[in-house]
Amino acid sequence: MAPPTFYQQNHLLLLLLCMLISLLSFTASAGSDWHGIQKGHEATENWFNHGGDLYNRRYASKETKISLKTVSKLSLKWEFYAGKDISATPSIFNGTLYFPSWNGQIYAIKASDGSLVWKKNLQNLTGFSPTPGLVANVNWIVSRSTPTIVVDDDDDHDLLIIGVYGPAFVVAVKRTTGELVWSTQLDHNPASVITMSGTYYKGSFYVGTSSLEEGLSIQQCCTFRGSFCKLDVETGEILWKTFMLPDNNGKTGAYAGAAIWGSSPSIDILRNHVYIATGNLYSVPPLIEECQKRENNQTVPTHPDECVEPDNHSDSILALDLDSGKIKWYHQLGGYDVWFGACNNFSTPGCPPGPNPDADFGEAPMMLSIQVNGIKKDIVVAVQKSGFAWALDRDNGTLVWATEAGPGGLGGGGSWGAATDEKRIYTNIANIERKNFTLKPSNKTTNSGGWVAMDAQNGKILWSIADPSNAAAFGPVSVAISVVFVGSTHLKGPIYAMNAETGKVVWSYETGATVYGGMSINNGCIYVGNGYNVSIGAGLATDGTSLFAFYGYDPLDPHSKISITWDLLQSNEATNDVIVSIFNFQSYRHIDEPGWRVSWSWSADEVIWSMVGAEAMEQGNCSAFQARAPLPHCCEKMPVIIDLLPGAPYNQQTKNCCKGGVLTSMFQDPSKSASTFQMNVGGVVNYTGFTMPVNFSLGVPGYTCGDPFEVPPSRFSTNKGRRWTQALRTWNVTCMYSQFIASQNPKCCVSLSAFYNDTIIPCPRCSCQCQDDLTANCIKYGETPSLLQQKRDPSEEPPQAVICSKHMCPIRVHWHVKQSYKEYWRVKITVTNLNVMRNYSRWNLVVLHPNLQSVTQVFSFNYKPLNQYDGYINDTGMLWGIQYYNDMLLQAGESGNVQTEILFHKDEGIFTFSQGWAFPRRIMFNGDECVMPPPDQYPTLPNTAHHSASTLTFITILFSFLLFLKLV
Repeated sequence: MAPPTFYQQNHLLLLLLCMLISLLSFTASAGSDWHGIQKGHEATENWFNHGGDLYNRRYASKETKISLKTVSKLSLKWEFYAGKDISATPSIFNGTLYFPSWNGQIYAIKASDGSLVWKKNLQNLTGFSPTPGLVANVNWIVSRSTPTIVVDDDDDHDLLIIGVYGPAFVVAVKRTTGELVWSTQLDHNPASVITMSGTYYKGSFYVGTSSLEEGLSIQQCCTFRGSFCKLDVETGEILWKTFMLPDNNGKTGAYAGAAIWGSSPSIDILRNHVYIATGNLYSVPPLIEECQKRENNQTVPTHPDECVEPDNHSDSILALDLDSGKIKWYHQLGGYDVWFGACNNFSTPGCPPGPNPDADFGEAPMMLSIQVNGIKKDIVVAVQKSGFAWALDRDNGTLVWATEAGPGGLGGGGSWGAATDEKRIYTNIANIERKNFTLKPSNKTTNSGGWVAMDAQNGKILWSIADPSNAAAFGPVSVAISVVFVGSTHLKGPIYAMNAETGKVVWSYETGATVYGGMSINNGCIYVGNGYNVSIGAGLATDGTSLFAFYGYDPLDPHSKISITWDLLQSNEATNDVIVSIFNFQSYRHIDEPGWRVSWSWSADEVIWSMVGAEAMEQGNCSAFQARAPLPHCCEKMPVIIDLLPGAPYNQQTKNCCKGGVLTSMFQDPSKSASTFQMNVGGVVNYTGFTMPVNFSLGVPGYTCGDPFEVPPSRFSTNKGRRWTQALRTWNVTCMYSQFIASQNPKCCVSLSAFYNDTIIPCPRCSCQCQDDLTANCIKYGETPSLLQQKRDPSEEPPQAVICSKHMCPIRVHWHVKQSYKEYWRVKITVTNLNVMRNYSRWNLVVLHPNLQSVTQVFSFNYKPLNQYDGYINDTGMLWGIQYYNDMLLQAGESGNVQTEILFHKDEGIFTFSQGWAFPRRIMFNGDECVMPPPDQYPTLPNTAHHSASTLTFITILFSFLLFLKLV
């Protein structure tokens, strides 16, 4: 028998463990109930399926924030880590993105910050079993197509419909939760799959079927027939099904093929049509083979389509009746085209006769309208793997125009989705076979993939460009106002934005893995996934992991800008008096030392005679004025103006001057967010002929300034507001920031830890750059860099020399979950400066975290909540230092860090593990994004991944009590 004390302790321990198990069971089920999508706050435009809308145009027609003027400002705002390839275009509805990954999951995430709303494993959700060997390297159920949003204005339906990449099911789930509603099998052929993203219209779902039978042997191939289906979205019932080929009774040696596999069907409400396009044949009856052999032996073929029977709808564009599925018209555009993998070389014994161009349509037609001889004509356009683009009349399918956009081949030609803004047709040319591709209008030749723009009126090629990375170009094209977005199959995964009128690349970004999927565009943002290696392997592509979001503006600070105001105060025959004011309207991004350096180009031969509140860096050549005294302050054609330093002589000062060019962010200190200087400008210019300078620059990395534009004249208060004066004329110049332009390398990373897990999650390796033996700006800890010994101009940006690390970031933010109490929990944040050459003044952190609305107290830092959606959701806040205490983040060393602790209240319904209470979603330092560890690496609770706040509190109490028992 155990001693009484030991027995009592173990009895109590057993009781506590039972209570813990019961509590865990309860909280695990309670925590899973959250699937939050808030309605309201409609996006500018939703992206409903692969094609974006009923027209299948991949055109963000209502987009207003992305344009040629703003696209260069696109910067990475968040990255959602899925762990495997993402090759589908995300669909978007009411601020939520929906997409599949090759890991078998379907995801719903918030567009604002990439946080998870819900995810579902398709195999677990449906109970389907994968067809063995059907998809290379994949032995689980997957989807590869864009989910279709099914939402009615009256909210009768609110679904997400997903195509399964074998077996050929479509699955409907509740859009807000991912809960299964119904599933329907569209084809029972064991190799059948769904690759098309369907289209929803008035209670019905329209989608085609495809197949992987092309991979079978000569003896096995083939029996699949492509079909197009209409389903009732309420029940999943097939309302009609139209086959593209005659019945083969499930036997080989007859018609097979004509898959419907790319893009999204377009729906013509006026004509009650749905438009589709089909793929090649896999096999034909013996009589057709004999016919083609005879044709091949003719010196002059009798007819190009002699062996294409009327009910063979392969390589065709078709219009089907929405109500009945009856084929209203069709246009066969591939001729005799029998191809499958085993007969890639059609001289192989047992293979059908050639030609075998494999001229699929890998996309559905787009709907648009053009003018022909001043008369509106409604057309559909689709680009074929042959490289040809075809425009057909929507009324009857007759040819309007045809253009050879580029070389065709097994991989295309065009595939997966062209785009149109109704002025031009934009398509990819994959060119995986590396054929000669002549570009227009340059007539240069490349053997890479590329992109082509054609006049929508007549198909004339307006421009074509090669992939700058010299790779194939498989992915679909997307277009916003005057900007075309494309992706490359290069192993580093570049994406490009191009001028829609000229094809010039105006922005690019490397995602780190092959890009096969297209971009969806919404409310100033673009979204794209990377990777396509899971199902093909063999080094043809690189493994991807993530979905990326790029914003042309900051959703946390949508009015973010720096404005330069030019006020012409007075003018006489010789000179003009001008006040120049610089206003920082950015909520949390400031201009730090060495400050702004405003420059411009004079339109004529102006000079600056005098200046107060600032000075020109160079006087320039003023010899033309040597007979006059004093000489002008600056005679440069492009003067560079800098602020005076604090403490400048009083007679050189003006209001808002003399801060050394530093502009504080609006939220930190509005009183220090503006600078002003005054100058007297002369030369041949007088007021009547005054011409505003051009080519303004702020002189701060990352900022781009637009053209001056005239605004109503400014008014100035004098004599304590008793009198108001007015400028003669006023111009504004807007300068916008882009992290991409400032530096393609991030400057900050985040590490994580928690009291309940011994593991410290470090900053991801190579977060900011990769360390190597040749890295001159990497300093071992304790060493004095030679750069410190060199004299440098204090007005110059200090060189970057960081402490050597695996992440190589100048700034590291560490987030530590420190304690959990009954009603509160506590976090410690440490910001460390690893740059040995630079102090950061007026630094700040912006944090996105689901529990910020429950902040009770912040120690040692200033804190201000940022309402991301006009007061609707408070999950964002800004932290910054207290003046004269820790508002300076000193260079690397013992003083090179600042710390705070934050106390949160545990509000029921908010404080749950399922909402990721412990760790932030995003952190920004001085307005620049910090690199976060992947979510699957976050510190987890021992032996479990999902607990509520009360569970954690109970665990803490239990561990403390066990420790007490051990000590007594």
